[in-house]
Amino acid sequence: MTEYVTELIARVKTKNPAEPEFHQAVQEVAESLTLVLERHPEYVKAKILERMIEPERVIMFRVPWQDDKGEIRINRGFRINMNSAIGPYKGDCVSIPRSISAFSNSSPSSRSSRMPSRLCRMGAARAAPTSIPRARATTK
Repeated sequence: MTEYVTELIARVKTKNPAEPEFHQAVQEVAESLTLVLERHPEYVKAKILERMIEPERVIMFRVPWQDDKGEIRINRGFRINMNSAIGPYKGDCVSIPRSISAFSNSSPSSRSSRMPSRLCRMGAARAAPTSIPRARATTK
């Protein structure tokens, strides 16, 4: 089963070359599930890990904002839905890159204080801007 996990991680790195945090998250989860995969080879045949790794839906949107100098800036945002196995997506968590959000569902630092933790852990959507503005305007 270690060979399967190694091949899976290699495919993830090939498909997502610029996302080292995502590579690390996939590797940690896959290695922790090795024993389960050995006991249940039907999970490998059904490609359960491959399904978990790929998002179900990705929505791209623009995020216009005004900096302190009055300049209008436009960034690109992404909403990535990883898994709707327990039902429809319910809200949004902290804006973090996909590479971190994919398997960080149980990390308290990745959850919004407004969002019940069970929703973040159980497949809630994540949103991530392409860049985080440093010069935020104080006006609205």
